[in-house]
Amino acid sequence: MTDLTHCPHCGADLHADSAAAVRASRPATTSTWETLRETVAPPRSIADVMAQPEATGPTWWLPSLLYLAYRTTDDAEARAVLDEFASRRDELFYAVVEEQTDDVFGLTLQPWPLVDERGRLRFPIGTDPIEVEVAAGDVTTLLEAARARWNHLGLLQDDLVGRRLQIGDVYAVDLADRPNKSRIAVLPHGDERPRYLGGLAARREGGAVAVPVVDITWDAREAGKLAHYAAAAGVIPEELGAAPSAMAAVARETEERYMIGFARGMDPRDVPPGSQGGA
Repeated sequence: MTDLTHCPHCGADLHADSAAAVRASRPATTSTWETLRETVAPPRSIADVMAQPEATGPTWWLPSLLYLAYRTTDDAEARAVLDEFASRRDELFYAVVEEQTDDVFGLTLQPWPLVDERGRLRFPIGTDPIEVEVAAGDVTTLLEAARARWNHLGLLQDDLVGRRLQIGDVYAVDLADRPNKSRIAVLPHGDERPRYLGGLAARREGGAVAVPVVDITWDAREAGKLAHYAAAAGVIPEELGAAPSAMAAVARETEERYMIGFARGMDPRDVPPGSQGGA
């Protein structure tokens, strides 16, 4: 598989230990997407977002299930890990499982996406995704450990811990130059330097926590479907739209259904009407 170690447009090192290091190596002006990325405010924790909602305009994508998990759990350790994910999500890569052989999985990695004012995920269009290969056994072990951790925190049902890796799955991962116990080696090609795939390592400061690899497949698929439907649907004239109060009620019920579904391990569409008050 072709693998890029530097951006072909600006020469930035795509495999630095953090997105901050990558941003620091870029010139002041690159592509439109890169320029926009530089103007977006740093990501904030979920606690901060709940206290003060994000400003209008582009922001860092926050998968909805993680936000709902935060609101559902009362466990302080679980909330600390979710807050760490949210406040460092600009360091992560959006990794899609593209290929599979008997002993190797191929993944494509893109920088963590932005969300525009219409809720659409935005990725760079001037830079090819990073393509990596990992040993099937290694990545299986990595994901089992990550899911076990999320299960221990009460944020993943028991029957999902052993879920098999599949083509089309999407994960939030870190790609680094240095190994640690939460990373696996990327299979090298030619004279490429060693690289390691895994979760976010704990920062070197008091109280910092590590973040395991996160399965974001559901949110990624929902975002894709919404983008497809938005592109295919016509624009509804304002005079035909629902009243703001009616839309607010629908949005409130939808969020409550998802919270109950997450807490009970069931599809939000299967939550009986009127049960929101008894969650």
